Amino acid sequence: DYGPVSFRCDADRLPFGANLGFRRSALQPYRQPWDERLGHRGRVAMGSEEWHLLKLLLPTGEVWYEASAVVDHHVSASRMDYKTIRRRMWQLGFGHARSERLLGKPRPAWPRVAVRTVRIGRDAARNRALYAAAGGPTSGDAAWADFYSHFWWGHHVEMLTGRFRWLADRLAERVLG
Repeated sequence: DYGPVSFRCDADRLPFGANLGFRRSALQPYRQPWDERLGHRGRVAMGSEEWHLLKLLLPTGEVWYEASAVVDHHVSASRMDYKTIRRRMWQLGFGHARSERLLGKPRPAWPRVAVRTVRIGRDAARNRALYAAAGGPTSGDAAWADFYSHFWWGHHVEMLTGRFRWLADRLAERVLG
């Protein structure tokens, strides 16, 4: 929720996909506007397909956040489990990095990505072990720090393995399973 005032979006503030509408003319230049290498498939909830499309549309059109739009979205209790949210954050980070790669965003050198992936993965594993021993995080800030570390770990794993799609997709299915 970006608040009570509508505004024209930029690359840093895009609406979420739960309630998007498009003019048909905006999508006509694209033979397949939704990139099938992104989104939710089976147990992999990597998302980012809507932001990927919106970033493609930004240079030639307008994207607006409409504050008065309301979405009632039922989220089942099974999706609110702490481990499920952590896994989803990892996969969302993975999808975010894949979208950036598909859009041609420059990447750091491979050795730097490898080192960062190991460091972030180590921190995420430390958080998991800490919270498992304590029965879960003791505050909302601690929970967010855990989710955030998993988001960036997933992001870096895709940056590291994304050029080998079969390997990247396999990791997205299996990590934190």
